[in-house]
Amino acid sequence: MRMKKELREQQIVEAKQKKQQEAANARKLEAEKRKKEKEMQRLQAVMLKHKEKERLKQQKMDEIQLNKERKLQLRRLELEKAKALKKPNEDMCLADLKSLPVLSRIPCLVLQGSTLSDCLIVLQFLHSFGKVLGLDNLNDLDLSVLQEGFLNTWGSMGKVQDLLVSMVSSAVQDPGIPAGHRSKTCLGEELTDVEISRDNVSEILQIYMEAHCD
Repeated sequence: MRMKKELREQQIVEAKQKKQQEAANARKLEAEKRKKEKEMQRLQAVMLKHKEKERLKQQKMDEIQLNKERKLQLRRLELEKAKALKKPNEDMCLADLKSLPVLSRIPCLVLQGSTLSDCLIVLQFLHSFGKVLGLDNLNDLDLSVLQEGFLNTWGSMGKVQDLLVSMVSSAVQDPGIPAGHRSKTCLGEELTDVEISRDNVSEILQIYMEAHCD
């Protein structure tokens, strides 16, 4: 009877120890499982961080490449624009075409085109250099006065003759007569010593033109 009791107690102790061992093993397995899960989570975090780093790196490289392409495109457009600006365009192809102004005719004009052109050149010359050459006393000359002088109307012939005398006198002084050319009048007077007037201006002008124009 006693042996049965001891055997029963031993079985109870063994069962209790077995349960304790199983519980310890279960706790150990659970701890290892949690450890593995934590390690797995750490590895996943490392992988995600690495992927994010690679993604940002690739994104930065893509942005750099995109900026390069944009700069090249802008440079290409600038070159094309500069080339287009240098290329001459026909008047009818201009974007800002404007109608030509309607110009009224010069009243009472009877001079031919070439004569009118010469008159305009003379007036422009007087306007630009008259003061320097001492011809500012002829400022009252205009196109109508020149035309009337050429046509010998309205007493303007004298003004045209005075203009010729003044301009020939200035030309005789500067640039003068080139060396080796005739520089005297038919009476043997030096051109620079002659007082040029309406009476002798034709002769002086002839000598001057022969010296400069052969």
